This record gives sequence, C-alpha cells and structure tokens, in this order.
Amino acid sequence: MASEGGGSVSVPFDSTSMSNRKSETTEKRSKKNRRQTKSENVTTDLEALSNQTVEERALYRLKAKLQPLVKGAKYGKNMDVSDTTLKRWLLATNNNVIHAAGKLQRHEMLKWKLGLINLTSDYKPSKFLFDYYAGGLCGEDREGSPVYYELFGILDMRGIIMSVQKKELLTFKMFQHELIKEYLKVLSKEKGKDINNILVVVDMIKCTRDTLWGPSLRIWAEIIELLQENYPRLVKEVLVIHPPTMFAEIYLSLRPYMKPSTLELIKVFGNNYFKYLEQRIPIHYIPAYLGGYKCDFDNNQQCFEDLNWVEQVPQWLYLMSSSIQARAQEFNILAGAKHVEEYMVTLSNSLLSWEFYHISQPLFFAIYIDTISDKTCTFKKENMSQFSKKRNHTLNCKVPGRYLLVFDNCKDHAFNVRITCNIAVLPPADIPLYSCNKTLGDSIKFNLPMDREEVQMRRRLGIELPSIVPAESRNYNYASHVQKRS
Repeated sequence: MASEGGGSVSVPFDSTSMSNRKSETTEKRSKKNRRQTKSENVTTDLEALSNQTVEERALYRLKAKLQPLVKGAKYGKNMDVSDTTLKRWLLATNNNVIHAAGKLQRHEMLKWKLGLINLTSDYKPSKFLFDYYAGGLCGEDREGSPVYYELFGILDMRGIIMSVQKKELLTFKMFQHELIKEYLKVLSKEKGKDINNILVVVDMIKCTRDTLWGPSLRIWAEIIELLQENYPRLVKEVLVIHPPTMFAEIYLSLRPYMKPSTLELIKVFGNNYFKYLEQRIPIHYIPAYLGGYKCDFDNNQQCFEDLNWVEQVPQWLYLMSSSIQARAQEFNILAGAKHVEEYMVTLSNSLLSWEFYHISQPLFFAIYIDTISDKTCTFKKENMSQFSKKRNHTLNCKVPGRYLLVFDNCKDHAFNVRITCNIAVLPPADIPLYSCNKTLGDSIKFNLPMDREEVQMRRRLGIELPSIVPAESRNYNYASHVQKRS
C-alpha cells in the first residue's frame, strides 16, 4: 500500500509464485529435450530400417507379431522362434508377415494336437513304424547337411496302411522331421556354422506294380502336402535314383499335390546317377551298395546301422485280418536249439498245411513220421525264411500216424528265432460230404427228421471223422422216429 506522505511502496515477497515459475521452466526444458531425443531416436530407427534389407525388415516385424504367442503358456515354452526357422516361413510366403505368422500358428496348433510340442514326454511313436518304415539318415553332403535316404521301392506301404491308422503314420512323419530339426541344431553347434536343411535321396529300386496301388498313392500325396505345409525349405534338393519304367505314372499321380517350389527341387538320374551323387556327397559318405565307401563295421554294403531295409510287413500284423491274428501260433526258439510240434493224422490222404506269417531269422524246417530219423522223413529239411517259396505249403499225408514238425535253429548259434505261423490238419479232399437233397428256400424247415440216407451218411462220417460229426447225430434211430410218426 502507498503511504500518505507519497513515499516508496513496499511489496511483500511471494516465494511460492517464484518456485512455480521455476518448475514451469524446467518442465518446458525437459519436454523440449524429450522431443529432441525422440526425434533423434526416430531418425536413427529410420536410418537403421533404411539400411536393412526387405528380409530383415520382415523378420523384425514377424518377431514383433509373434510376441503374444511366445509369452503365452500354450506354445511359448517350446516354440521355436529362431532366425533360421522364421526365415524359412518368410521364404515360403514371399516375405508376407501376416501369412507367415498364420502358417506358423497353425503349425504349432497341429503339433499341440498331435502331442509333438515336447518330443521327450508327450509323443511315443509305435515300435511297428520304427521297425517297418524303410530308410533313414546316412552320411553328410559336401556342405555338411545330413542326407536322408527314402527307400521308396522297398517300403511296403500297403502293409503299413493295413497295419496302422493313417493318423499314426502322418504323425510319425512329422515326428521324424521334428527329430531332424533337433539334429540340425546339434550339428550347427558342433560345426560352428548354420546347417538349416537336408538332402533327400529317393531310391526307387525294386519298385513293383503294387507301388501304383491307389490307397498308397493317396497316402503319399497326403504326406507330401503335410510336409510342404509344416516344414518349408527344410529340404534343399531331392535326388531320384533307380527310376523304374513306370516312374512317369507315379510322377504324374503325385505331381498335382506338389508346389512349384517343390517341383524345382526334384532331379531324376538314370544309370549315371553316381556321378551326380559324388558331386554333392563325398565318396566316403555314399553307401557302398550305391558305389561309395561307406559300410558297416562288418563290411556290410547296405549300411544296416543307419538304414532300415525291412521289405515286407507280415500279414499277421495287419489290422484288417483279425482272424489271422486269432489263429496264429507263436514259437520262440533259442539259439542252437530245436522245437518239435506234434500233430495226429487219423485218415490217409489228409493234408498237413502250414503258413508262416513271420520268421525273424532263417532256420531249417522238416517233417517226420513217428520218429525223427532219415528213413521217416516225409518233408526234407528246407531252409525256411521270410522269402522262401515253401513258406505257405501243404503236405499230402498218405499214411496215418504221428507227424513231427521240427524247427531247427542250429544254423545260427547267435540269435533266437521268433516264428508266427498257422499249422492245421485238413480232411482228405475225396471224402463225400453230405449235401442237402432239398432246394433251399424260405419255406424249408431245418427241424424236420433226417432221412435214412442222411443217417447212414452221418454214421459213416462219424466212424471216419469222429471230430466232425457229433455223437448225438451218429446214434440217431430212424426206425423209432418213423414208428412215432405213424
């Protein structure tokens, strides 16, 4: 306030207003600095993005898009989001980030449904597919990538289809490729460089007309589609060797299911295939049966340690033939031992039939009457194996008596032999069986009494074959029944 005498005016000091002004100025300065740093960061990011290639930008965006999946509890723990895996998906979709993310999510969902997320505990493949699916990994190419041999001609796809379900086979193929991916990671760490794909050699030796069986070709088409969709760019090249004369039919049947990128990988070689194999694979990694130097420790040229060479699935394993499994007999014969089966033949000219479904190792098989000696041998000692001509055979037993079937494993003193077979004694073919003298129709009554001719026939059959005709039918009194009716 002004004094009355017109002197100087005193204004009180306000400390709060001064502090507010200082805080406002500091806030303005900090905002200005933030704007400058943001603009600098944006310019640096733009410069970095401008220096990156299209593939690197797509990889950066794909990683950002997959962050919710990686952080999730469903797939995140075991989801493979390495640069090599993501680059495969981007190459398969021409660097389309949205398309690649959708495909990868569907792939992880399929693995989760089939139990392939955790290979050690979730999925347990059947031992049958390990035993009877031909092929395997053997050696490396000149770039260090593993070489997978698909023994297309030897593989018994008909037997596999009839022994396992289609879902189990497709799951096994995915399981194989998941193991290959894990093996590639181990090789990359060991060699100190990225190994991202494999070389496939399709050997079509021993292809037959059964290869063109419709269901087997449809299964191959589904396998091709499954692997193309879920494992893109995992195969660098497909080399087809030993093509048969019907290769054109097989190729034309499967071609509609292959993508153009897959068709570009296929190369077919004729008789001069070894020259092209040697260009891609070192000669000491090529199996000896193809002309290379690689063999087993016992100089086996087919490399049984790495490749599975099972050619045929035994019929007793077929799911379709449950009757075969019901009547099959199993024998386990120790190394260097013999096994004897005894069968009684009561009628002359009876047939002793045998059918071997599975023989794990070759052995000797012979048949004797009453005693085991050279004089009583009716079926000479035969070297019986899975591919013997007399594996399914019959013997005409001219003399009734006790027939001894001898399985001799003295040929191999190192391994036991497991046999699955069916042995039966069949009645003679010349026995006149009873035939009905009435025309079968809707009005026939099977509870009518037997005729005299039928009674005599049943009595004669009861004496000759007591196991076929029951006792009450043999002792039927026709005369008493006629008296009752009268």
